[in-house]
This record gives sequence, structure tokens and C-alpha cells, in this order.
Amino acid sequence: MKPRAATLGLTVALSLSCSCATSVPSAQQASRPAASSLASEPPPVGVAAGKRRRVTKHEHGVVAGLMEAAERVRGLTFTQPVAVHVEDAQAIQAYARAELRRDEVEVDRIVYVALGLLPPSLDVEALLVRLLGEQVLGYYDAREERLVVREDVMRGFAETHSWRGAEDVLLHELVHAQQDQHFHLGESLDRERSTDAENAFRALVEGDATLAMLGLGMEREGMPLSEITRDPAFLRQIAEENPATDSPELARAPAIIRVTMLSAYADGVAFAAHLHRRGGWKSVNRAHRAPPTTTETILHPGRHNPAPVEPGPLLIADPLSDMGFGHIKSDTLGELEIGVYFSRGLPLREARRAADGWNGDRLEVYRGPGGELAFAWLTHWDSERDAHEAAAAARSVVESEPPSVRPRCAVLRKERRVLLLKGFDPQRLSNLAELAMGST
Repeated sequence: MKPRAATLGLTVALSLSCSCATSVPSAQQASRPAASSLASEPPPVGVAAGKRRRVTKHEHGVVAGLMEAAERVRGLTFTQPVAVHVEDAQAIQAYARAELRRDEVEVDRIVYVALGLLPPSLDVEALLVRLLGEQVLGYYDAREERLVVREDVMRGFAETHSWRGAEDVLLHELVHAQQDQHFHLGESLDRERSTDAENAFRALVEGDATLAMLGLGMEREGMPLSEITRDPAFLRQIAEENPATDSPELARAPAIIRVTMLSAYADGVAFAAHLHRRGGWKSVNRAHRAPPTTTETILHPGRHNPAPVEPGPLLIADPLSDMGFGHIKSDTLGELEIGVYFSRGLPLREARRAADGWNGDRLEVYRGPGGELAFAWLTHWDSERDAHEAAAAARSVVESEPPSVRPRCAVLRKERRVLLLKGFDPQRLSNLAELAMGST
């Protein structure tokens, strides 16, 4: 799932449990503004719900101190002012709702229902609004070029320093402002991408900001960031084992939502750490100029994988149209989401291992004449062994289907290709499989 709001730097209450706890800069420490001072223009108007306000003079100084820290830790200067506003939870929720592209969310909902990754009755829009509203501590809006902090977070942070981790949120979002000013984050967010490429891009953006946040903690401990970037796998392990979150909604969310959201931080910070170890922040900067396009790259940084196959349209559109099937969407889901799909029939770790070796995929989702959903999913793998493991994982998913559904499913392997079919007349499966396998 990739609603626009999720790619705007909305930071859910996530934290990495590590020894590099950050401290809060005092008002005295924040007396000198960063390279460019905070903007003072009034906040946007026309908000449907909730309250917004500008920062106070004291809050201005606190945030300015963190802007200095962001410049120092991340190695990027602010090239222009950053507007900073404060919103209550209701206004943030209204923003999240307004940013959702409802038509795209609905199409994605149908796709994941077809794959069995979402229950048909789930109100996805309502769930995403809750996740991206109630649990968000702050966000950077790349369209409006402004940083927003939740009212209670700013109050506790600036007045009493009682909100644990609030400084992390502010620094994280300030790094998104730096990304926008140096790498045109706002323009990049609006580019059309496959689901796989979108997940990879989000991992770069969030991993970079999370690593900078950790860098501030290391600095205050008197240690260089290289102390933790020397072992990116350890950072990923920390993040995976301690996805500390104040969000019961995220904990209860279906895996396709929960895993992809957390991956942007956990896998993203490991990817950013790999880049940093190889060439410092300059290496991370280069990645922004040529962003990764597959989650395979994020999950296995430094591995020399074969160039992924990019299958064209599967050769089943005409016969399916003749049979009354309407096309809903074509997409590439990539290694991360294939692993989530395999977890329908396997424990998540085994599913991820089965997805390792991905080398391209093409998903086509259809709606049948009776309203039933169907899909054809052609996947390519690095080796025949990888394809064999993927086929076995896919068959375990079929076994998890209700008995009435299984006859309308098929998993076929040919050399390094694996085809998954679901929702078609059993008498048509063989013919459709032959056509789909001949697509590339």
C-alpha cells in the first residue's frame, strides 16, 4: 500500500532501541539559528478540522538548535527557510485524509484482496487515516515545504522536555526538508513508480533520515556514526527485533501494511548504513540522485544481483476479455511484497528466504464476469533452485486457500520462471498458463 501521505515523511511513533539515546538541546544551546532561520509566514488556512499555529519564540529557538544539529550531523546545509507549524492530532488526521489518493487506494485494496493479503471487508482508507493521523508525531510536507509537529509533542518537548524521542522526530523530519532542498524530494514523490520501486524509494528517504537521527545520538555519546554503520545487518536486526511503537493500530494491521511501513525504517536504515560505511554521507547523497528501483537492492545492499527481468504485458488479455474479465491493474511488487505474500503459507522468516532470489515479476489483476477477482503473476528468479523454492512457497499459499478456491489456482514452474494463477475456470488454467509463460 502506498498512499501519498505515507511518502511525505509522516513519522509514525517508531523508535530503534539502541544505546545512542539523544538528549534535548536547551534554549541556550539553541540561541543561534541554523544556516537559514525558520520561516515566519502564517500557517495554511482552510483546514477542515483541527487547529494549527505557528511556533512560539521559545519553540523557534529549540527547533533552530536542531536545525544546526541536522546540518552538522547530516552534512547538508539548509538552502532556504523551513516553515515550522504546530498542529493538533485532529488537524494531522485531516491532513492525512486529504492526502490519500482515494482512487489509487481503492485499486490497491482490490489488488491485495485478490492476493488474499487484505480481508474484503477491511476499510483500508479508515485504517490508513488512523495510522497516518493519530500515531503521527510530525511530518514534513514537501508540497508546502513546511515542517509540522504535533501540539502535545512540541509542548512537552519545548516546555518540559518530557516527551521521550520528540527530538528524534524533529531531527528526522528536518532531514526530509534537507532532502527536499538538495534532491527535490517533492518532485520525486510525484513520479509514477511500480509498487516495488516506490517501496525502495521510501526506504532510501526514511533510512537516510533515521540514520541521521542515530548519528545525533552517537555524537552526544562522543562516538562517530561509523561505530554503528560498520555493521548494517546489526542495525536491521535491532530495528526488526524492536519495532517499538505506540500504535496498536499498526500492530493489528495486516502484514502487507505493517511490514511495508516498518521496512522503510528497518531495511531503510540498514541500506543507508551500508552506503555510509562505503563512502560516508556523500554515498547517501549519490543514491538520492540515482534512487534504487527495487526492494531487492534495499534488502541486499552490496550484493551483485543480475539485472531484473522486466516482463511486458502477459499474453492473456485478449482471451480473458473474451471471457468477460475486466483488467484492474498491472504492477511489479518485488521481493519485499512477494515475501509478504509467501507468508500466507509460511512463517515470515521462511517466506522472506523463499523470496530471496527474485529477479523480476509482472502481476495482472482482473475482475471476472460474476465479480470474482483473479490474477496472473509471472515471476523470474536468479536460478532454478530459487525458482523451485519460490514455487514451493507459492504452493503453500494455495494450500492455505479455502477448499472451494484451490481448484481455481495453479502454480507452474518452467526453468527460472514461476507462474501463479488464481480465480480462473479450472478447465482454462492450462491454456492461460501456456499463454502467460510465453509472454517473455
